[in-house]
Amino acid sequence: MKKRTIFFYSLLLIFLAFFLIKANYTNEELTSFLPNNVNTTMNVSVGAARKAPVNRKHRDDKISQDKELLDTYEITTEQGNVIKKIYKFSHFDKLGLVDENGKKIVKALYDEITEFDKSKGLYKTKLNDLTGLICIKSGVLIPAKFQDIELTQNDDIVFIKNYKYSGLYDTKNRLLLLKPIYSNLIGLNKYNWKLYSAHKVGLLYSENGNTVLVKPKYSEIEPYKNMFKSYIGDKVGLISYQNGEILAEPIYNDIELLNSENDNVQVFRTSVDDRYGVIFYSKSGELTVVSPIYQDVQYKGRVNVLSGGYWRILDNKGNVTSR
Repeated sequence: MKKRTIFFYSLLLIFLAFFLIKANYTNEELTSFLPNNVNTTMNVSVGAARKAPVNRKHRDDKISQDKELLDTYEITTEQGNVIKKIYKFSHFDKLGLVDENGKKIVKALYDEITEFDKSKGLYKTKLNDLTGLICIKSGVLIPAKFQDIELTQNDDIVFIKNYKYSGLYDTKNRLLLLKPIYSNLIGLNKYNWKLYSAHKVGLLYSENGNTVLVKPKYSEIEPYKNMFKSYIGDKVGLISYQNGEILAEPIYNDIELLNSENDNVQVFRTSVDDRYGVIFYSKSGELTVVSPIYQDVQYKGRVNVLSGGYWRILDNKGNVTSR
């Protein structure tokens, strides 16, 4: 009798296992059909069979079918130069990027991916009508949270825009230079930008990730020789072209360069009413300011100052050396 019972339950177990695998039942559902004293160790294999990664393979196949060649670029390896391919793929109506080996560069998060600066491998992204920037070599540069992104005359700097306001982003150093809070930005040269905010003017110096911000407080800033003159009303100051350093605030009636722009130490004559002073500024960044206390200042290979009817010679530190 016992042998018949065991044989009966064995057949029943095999039948139920086959039936439940077909019907995608869980281990718990299978157990509920069996008597309490029946060993259910076969349930483990049943559950394992259901967890096989069939869907993952299906997703990979779907990506490979839906991908579209976006770009190719060249990289240097130990074996020489190699051409790599980048593909755009879609998943649940969103777009992302993968390389030729199927490795994801950016996840499928975007509504659009369009060309921006192909020479640098930069592409615009769109998500909910907001714009970002990605690089095919390094992934996301700028999250998609701005109204627009535009090129500038500097290859490594782009405009980021929110409505009528602009900012700057350094794509090479992955650095936010200016938030989009300025009404206008004008590039004065490769490293200097004029900023406008609330009818005031400021200056940004940026080179290789080093930045100096002169906040907008002037009525105007304009190039002068290899410097910038700053203005508040009819008073003039001086800002360095080399590094954005403020050499003099706008307190003078005039500032004039007396020697050559290429000299190691540049000499500027300043004036307040009928008195004259001197600004010495070296290419190494040394600054000496002599207050306008002299009757006249001239430059003839060296700085001559007139005081009390006598001409004297000043060194680059502003010290009187001789008559």
